[in-house]
Amino acid sequence: GIEEVVDLKFYELGRVNDRNVVGFTGDSGIQVIYICGNNDFDSLKIFNKTNMLIRNETRVVFCHQASKSVLSRLKRENIHHYFINEETLRVSSIIKNDMEEQAVKIHQLYMVKEKEKGQSAQLKALKQLTHKEWDKLTEQTKNQNRNQTEHIAIKLRTAGYKAVPSDDDEILSSFPDDEDMLELLAEMEHRRWNAEMLLNGWIYGEVRNEALKIHDNIIPYSKLEDPIKKYDREAVQNIPLILASVGLKVVPA
Repeated sequence: GIEEVVDLKFYELGRVNDRNVVGFTGDSGIQVIYICGNNDFDSLKIFNKTNMLIRNETRVVFCHQASKSVLSRLKRENIHHYFINEETLRVSSIIKNDMEEQAVKIHQLYMVKEKEKGQSAQLKALKQLTHKEWDKLTEQTKNQNRNQTEHIAIKLRTAGYKAVPSDDDEILSSFPDDEDMLELLAEMEHRRWNAEMLLNGWIYGEVRNEALKIHDNIIPYSKLEDPIKKYDREAVQNIPLILASVGLKVVPA
């Protein structure tokens, strides 16, 4: 992999010439040249213009616009082909699938009303839910769930746990198993939420007004009423359930 990017230069098609390439590939130690033209024909012209000056140890990466391109016929040990459409338009390339799925499950927990039936019933209900309700959410609301998901790993590390693949529906029955740690993680979750709200332009106010982005809970965790703290505690306690719904389990680190 790439260990360090020392220098990165871009040249427009009309400015690519022998002098530029000599500067790139002479004694500068440049290891990789990316050729990304507006179309594959332009990329081929660049390569033909500079081919004799590119050292054998310098790798050339062609960014293809079309999968069946004439460029793909170029065979040389130091030439690598990158098909833009195939590589960048896949869902897994655009989003982290497992993270997105966890964000969906966080939202779906609000729709599961079976807490009194225990975690196993909740897990079964979560796995049966589809993305239909998620797809109706605004992008801002989706991002709130995504941000909460991205913070799960931080909470796990703080508590001395980690997530690993699971081949069963086993769920850690009590997370965390210490009341003080639960309060610490709940406070972390509220601080994360506070920061997210402030970054999105919300301010504190005693009377909540969504149109004006005023919220009465943008205050330190210690000043929250206990019913509000309960939301943060549940966000922490639900972590094993969220992870179990996407094939992961929580274990000591």
